[in-house]
Amino acid sequence: MAEPSSPIILTPADFADTGQWRLLIYITHTGMRALLRHATDRERPLLQLLNEEWEPASAGVQMSKIENTVYAHPSLLDDYATEVVVETPRVAWMPDVFMADGSIGEDSVYHTVFAASEGDVLTDRTGEATALYEFLPDFDSFMARTLPGARLRCHLGVLVERFLAESRSDDPTLRIYMDLRQGEADLIALRSGRLVSASVQPWHTVEEAAYRIFHLLNAYSTDRTGVKVSVNGMDAATVEGVLSLTAGFCREAMPMQLPDGARRSGLPLSAALLVYKNDTI
Repeated sequence: MAEPSSPIILTPADFADTGQWRLLIYITHTGMRALLRHATDRERPLLQLLNEEWEPASAGVQMSKIENTVYAHPSLLDDYATEVVVETPRVAWMPDVFMADGSIGEDSVYHTVFAASEGDVLTDRTGEATALYEFLPDFDSFMARTLPGARLRCHLGVLVERFLAESRSDDPTLRIYMDLRQGEADLIALRSGRLVSASVQPWHTVEEAAYRIFHLLNAYSTDRTGVKVSVNGMDAATVEGVLSLTAGFCREAMPMQLPDGARRSGLPLSAALLVYKNDTI
């Protein structure tokens, strides 16, 4: 019988060299998490620095919660390589080629989709298209003051970037990815290595979630035998319910395949895929 492995003991010296670690901060309208993962040693444990939740509130109160949480945890301000991911349903997409041209303003495109806007319009380039999104008023300026070196990401942009990396230009299969959260679903469609659609959709029942997939099938698929559906969610019964409803309308419907670490982490999908982005399925 193999001897059990020795526990990994972390000392203050391990954290003195911030270059050894990568910091991920994940922010929603009702909470905030911060995690550290070692940059090169995949055996080092994932470290959670904070996990705060709060009740739904006005934009001003939400912003105060975020500011107070950051200042209450000064380790977040250390010199880590940092990515900040915000979870927001208000995301519009624009081909990167148009963004590079500079002839069309980001704000005008975004406000064509979302007329009312409370925050600054932010961008997240995925290599295929740019996610235009907003979060809270003054959020961008607060991040620039407190974490000026951090890369700011949109959660949906993270998912699109990851799934595009797995898509092949010579594969005409329509691939639909759904990640179910409480009351919202991230829904992404790809074909031939290109982004077809990406949005955040509301859902309250298994049937409603499945309908979101049927809508994509109706809009983008002429041959449903050329469609593969992958579904992820924190509740296995809900995932299975959606898959059972969609299985008869496509070639393949199965739980989303994820790296082991991401699958076991309990993190939101976009956060898990960033933390474990170097891990294979």
